[in-house]
Amino acid sequence: MQNYLFPLAIDLSEDKVDVLLRSRGEIQRLGFGIEQLGPEAIGVKSAPALIKDSGLPVVFEKMALDLLNNGGSFAIEKKISDLFATMACHSVVRAGQSLSLHEMQELLKSMDQFSLSSFCPHGRPVSVEKSFIELEKLFGRIN
Repeated sequence: MQNYLFPLAIDLSEDKVDVLLRSRGEIQRLGFGIEQLGPEAIGVKSAPALIKDSGLPVVFEKMALDLLNNGGSFAIEKKISDLFATMACHSVVRAGQSLSLHEMQELLKSMDQFSLSSFCPHGRPVSVEKSFIELEKLFGRIN
C-alpha cells in the first residue's frame, strides 16, 4: 500500500463518482482509499504500490464504467486482476528480449520453483514441449 500525503485528484463525471463512492468498501478491500473531493472528482488517498500514480485515472475511469455497465464487486475485482496481470506481464522477460547465458539459466531455475511458471499472467504458455520425432518432422528430416 502506498499512502499519499495529499489525495490525488481524479476528475470524473458525476455518475462515475457516485458509483465509485457507493462501492468504496469493495474498492478499499482491493487496496484503494478514496474520498469525494467534489461532485465530479474523487481523491485517491492510498493505492497498491505497484500502480503508478499516472495510471490511476485510467484505472478509476475503467472501474467506474464497468460498475455502471455491469455493477457489483466482480467488475472491480476483474478490472484489478486484469490490471495486475498486465503489469506483471510487462515487468517480466518479453518475447525477443536478449538474455545472457547466465540470465537464461537463472530464469529456468526460477521457473522450476513455481507451479504456474509455465504460463504468463494472461494464461498464455511460455514454453512448449516437443518430442525428438516432432522436431525431426519440423526440420524435414522425416515425414
